[in-house]
Amino acid sequence: MSFQDCPGLRLQDLTRKDIELYVQVILAASPAYQRLAKRDPTSTSVFVDKAVEKADGVLLWVVLVVRSLLNGIRNRDSIPDLLNRLRGLPRELEPLYDHLLERIEPGFYPWASKVFQIMKFSERRHAVLQGHSTEGPEPLSILALCLAMDDGLELEAVQKWTLLQVNGICEDTAFQLTATCAGLLETRQSGDLTPESKVSVSIRILILI
Repeated sequence: MSFQDCPGLRLQDLTRKDIELYVQVILAASPAYQRLAKRDPTSTSVFVDKAVEKADGVLLWVVLVVRSLLNGIRNRDSIPDLLNRLRGLPRELEPLYDHLLERIEPGFYPWASKVFQIMKFSERRHAVLQGHSTEGPEPLSILALCLAMDDGLELEAVQKWTLLQVNGICEDTAFQLTATCAGLLETRQSGDLTPESKVSVSIRILILI
């Protein structure tokens, strides 16, 4: 109460430029968004402004929302459709998690549940080992995730895989992550996907799952 009449800081004022830059850079990297922006540059600019405004300074919120919007853009949604999608997203983080998880198609529940559990176990193992090491283990690779997802896989079968087969299996799994995990998991790589590309939680919410 003593400081209520003093000058104050608003987080959203301090982070707006960073969030605006993040939204612009991530969207600009999408070929589907590039096509949309070329066709209707004015509307896409308004669309970016509304996304930044609704983020209200919370970078974590905008990371999740941009992933959801990119799915709509890849589905060739129009600007009005995207604005409706944006309006329908909750402002608070926890309801937003619920909203995104509810968008997973029921047929994908078993696969998504399994991959979340594997990643959760991997994160916990990482945390335990970090208690005994200054560095801790490497994040899970996409190939390691592929192997962990297949309960019936035999070592003999794996040893017969060609590099082409390994790459194809990894690409399929990476695609499924994008399609079924509501943007909460991602593969990290600087260039093309490889079996060593790391899988990470795009935001630290596994504890909620």
